[in-house]
This record gives sequence, structure tokens and C-alpha cells, in this order.
Amino acid sequence: MDGFRTMFASMHHLEPDVLRIILQDCVQRKQGFASFEQTWRSWSFLIGMFVVHITLLAPIVFALCVKPFRARKLFLLPLEAFVSFHDGVVSALRTYSRDEFLTLTREADPYGTFHWTVEQEFVMGHFLPITTYVGIPNECCNAGEEQSKKKM
Repeated sequence: MDGFRTMFASMHHLEPDVLRIILQDCVQRKQGFASFEQTWRSWSFLIGMFVVHITLLAPIVFALCVKPFRARKLFLLPLEAFVSFHDGVVSALRTYSRDEFLTLTREADPYGTFHWTVEQEFVMGHFLPITTYVGIPNECCNAGEEQSKKKM
């Protein structure tokens, strides 16, 4: 395998046709592929985002109650919370599901020369799971299996 391509929190920005071209290029060049996303399409994710962004507004409400004159300095916080929430919702809705990604891999790799996986794992220190999309040339997988058999 000559090279390995990685994407972090960015695959959801790609249109399906663009992602398919990238995956086809990985297959043609026999380069592995991995993408890591912290967003996914689910009601629980969207509700969690809403709750987090509502808590961003709590300091403003508190400041208005305690010192109304100084609270005017915080006027950008609601705008930031809205923009951040909107960006998160759009990103979540554009995140590829397991089935969508695997459909693209079948189109990019019609002969099945790669081993493709999609998994969600919780990583220590993160309250959201990381979704990993991985493709490894079968020749690398087979070579690894052969080496493990030789060690036994």
C-alpha cells in the first residue's frame, strides 16, 4: 500500500459524486482511506445539540437579571449560539449513514478490492461517539492474516 488518506470532520461537506471520485481514486492507487466524523443523523444527536446550545444562552439571561447595563456586551452570544446550532444541524443532516457510505464504496470499488467498514466508537474524553469510515486494500488485509498465521 502506497499511502493512506485521512479526513477529519470533513467528509459530510462532500457531495456524493465528489466522495465517490475520491474513493475511486483510492481504489485505483491502492491507497487506504479513513474518515472520522463526530456528527450523525439522529434525533438524539439533534436534541443533544439543542440542549448544549440553549446552555450557551444561560449566561446572558443571568447577566440581564444581575447587571442589565453590562449585559449589552453579550449581545453576540445569542447570534453565535444560533449560527453554531444551525451549522451543527446542517452538518448532522449531511453526514453519511452507514448504508449510504457503503453504497458509494460499492460504486467506487465494484470488484471488491478493498475491505470497507463503518463503526461508531466512544473515545475517552468525548461525550459523543466518533464514526469511522475505513477502506483498506484486501491485499493488505490478506498479507496481515498471512503474517499472523506464520507467527503461530
